[in-house]
Amino acid sequence: SGPLSVRKDGDFLTLNFPSDLATAIPLTDAIANCFDRQPQQVLEGRTDYLLIYDKEEDISLLQPRLDEIAKLPVRGVIVSAKGKEVDCVSRFFGPQSGINEDPVTGSAHTTLIPYWSEVLNKKDLTAIQLSDRKGHLRCTFLDDRVEIGGQGKLFLIGEIFF
Repeated sequence: SGPLSVRKDGDFLTLNFPSDLATAIPLTDAIANCFDRQPQQVLEGRTDYLLIYDKEEDISLLQPRLDEIAKLPVRGVIVSAKGKEVDCVSRFFGPQSGINEDPVTGSAHTTLIPYWSEVLNKKDLTAIQLSDRKGHLRCTFLDDRVEIGGQGKLFLIGEIFF
């Protein structure tokens, strides 16, 4: 995706990514079979499908069929709905990429933020990825770019000896 810049604002790290403007596609049987609930809308981005649901509870309660998702010809599937306390909520499933459910997916928000920016008619959005770990994000849609900010979580401390 080219150069990606990051800036630090207090505890928040904000990355700047190219936007991924998704286009609407029909709901196929293959996509419908991936979850226990049917989406209202299906869109296709550069590498992922984006499924839009009615409400936040649909996303938190959604049961994925990972074996069916793995058969799709995409990197992964983003599911999303308007949030109660934030602008949008989401989850990301990518078993075909070795990630059953990603805790926080920056690249998915390059698709989510342009979509929700248009729907909600605003450029600055808040988001939560509803994985078990949860990820709280502050995002800005800059037309051809998306800024995605969040607080990093310590993953590993180590030493390298040469």
